[in-house]
Amino acid sequence: MAKSFRPGQLNPLTFSGRSSFATPDIITDNAMSVYHNSLSSLMAPNLLEGASEFTAVVLLSFEVDAPESSLFELIRSVVVGTTETPGPVGYCICRIPEVHQYILDPAEAADPVSRAASIELHPIFEVRPSLLGVTITPGVGSVVKVKFLDSSYRHGEVTDILNDTQARDLEDFYGSARDRAADGSMQQLPPMVSEDSAGFISEMRSSQLNQFSDAFLVALAANAQVESNYCANNAGDPRGSISGNSALAIRAKNCNESPVQDYFCSFGYWQMNICSDGAGGQLFAEFYGIDLNNKAELYNAITNADKQFEFMFWHMQELFGSAVFNDEVNGLSGEALAAYWGGRVAAEWEKCTGCAVGQDKHMARKQLAADMYQAGTHIK
Repeated sequence: MAKSFRPGQLNPLTFSGRSSFATPDIITDNAMSVYHNSLSSLMAPNLLEGASEFTAVVLLSFEVDAPESSLFELIRSVVVGTTETPGPVGYCICRIPEVHQYILDPAEAADPVSRAASIELHPIFEVRPSLLGVTITPGVGSVVKVKFLDSSYRHGEVTDILNDTQARDLEDFYGSARDRAADGSMQQLPPMVSEDSAGFISEMRSSQLNQFSDAFLVALAANAQVESNYCANNAGDPRGSISGNSALAIRAKNCNESPVQDYFCSFGYWQMNICSDGAGGQLFAEFYGIDLNNKAELYNAITNADKQFEFMFWHMQELFGSAVFNDEVNGLSGEALAAYWGGRVAAEWEKCTGCAVGQDKHMARKQLAADMYQAGTHIK
């Protein structure tokens, strides 16, 4: 099943300020009507007002040959100055998460029939590959820029292609999206900086981690956001989903909005894996002298924020040396250094699928760390 985009992940969720709720020249004998109109505008903002271009995800794409008729050729000869037949025209049915929240996301549909019905409710956009400098219409699941051309917001055009999955049909995308994302062949957008990032960095500063440079703290925060969304007792990697000794998995609940109870292998802010030999969770257990088979003691320790911080203070030095304390490394500082460390932590500590140097998750975490630093989350 394809991954859904959250509202606010592709386009900003902001309120329109183009029109005033009330002005001094308004004469009314019902003050409550002004209040009701104000409340209505706040609770149901028009996300389309004042916006001309949106970021969208492609739900379905296809191509058709250019019209071949004498009338079309006549119009083209007058307007364009040539009767040369243009290339095929592509079309993309797209979803703008912030605008189409009221429509079931096809990625969450229970069956192909429901998925098709949901796709039909979304707007369609024309794309001319030759004008965008590509040879083929963007595939299903691609992220594109779109512009509406009608007042009903049902039709428009694709103005740019940000990420192309190359998936040519629904079965290709919805059936194997997770596999392609896992091996790094599907491009990823960097996550948005969480509003909890500054608080998490402040929490790290209350521990020994305070000795690390700002850039390194931001890098740790960027990876923790992706791994656990800053939940100290988060549980991930269900038993059997990764290699290793699944008998070591611990029964627990994760931190999802609808928590799932299962046997998990990875825990904590940075999802330390206790099932695979030499993985972070096993190093954590060794650091504290905890038997991997003593699941109660291990779970209580590995989900304890203070113990996680203490372990990370030691292990990050083991992994990266004294450079973690420096405000400049290899000529890099500030935002660039945060990105550098964000990538190295992903590749050398998290070691997630797709986190190797140059792969999509590696690049996405570098960018997230840079965005996080630029947002000032590290400022004391």
